[in-house]
Amino acid sequence: MAVSSFPASGGGGASKEGRIDYFSATGTWTAPTGVSYAIVTLASGGGGGGGLFGNGSYGSSSSFDGFSLLGATHGSMGTGSNYTNGASGLANTGQGGGSATVTGYTGLEGKSSLPVRRGFIVTPETGYSLVVGAGGSGGGEGSGGSGGSGYLTVEYLVEV
Repeated sequence: MAVSSFPASGGGGASKEGRIDYFSATGTWTAPTGVSYAIVTLASGGGGGGGLFGNGSYGSSSSFDGFSLLGATHGSMGTGSNYTNGASGLANTGQGGGSATVTGYTGLEGKSSLPVRRGFIVTPETGYSLVVGAGGSGGGEGSGGSGGSGYLTVEYLVEV
């Protein structure tokens, strides 16, 4: 987990600071003292690209406290004899994997995840479970590229 902070304008009394917690792996986020609202951005795992001998698989879902974003869809297989392996999606981007390119036909690449933002009312000093989705696997003997894993961010304001 990486944490970044940025200043936010306070409404009169105490000043507040905005914080963003970034998660690249499954874990738990604990709401700090005084925090009652958070904005969560989820990106699921990207779909695996289609290979010479099979479809890629779907990316895995990402979730925060039961709110889940389904994984991105997979690519379809191609047909032919000579092929070039598809590129894999980048880790923690939700990027779909590339398809295998075969003589006379190209399989379909995996789809990339589209991040979703949602606000949550949270209870201070309470832990919330979160899951970062894995990327889908490439189809057919490794010839389709694997999808990139997802990510999750939690934005909130704290008094300073």
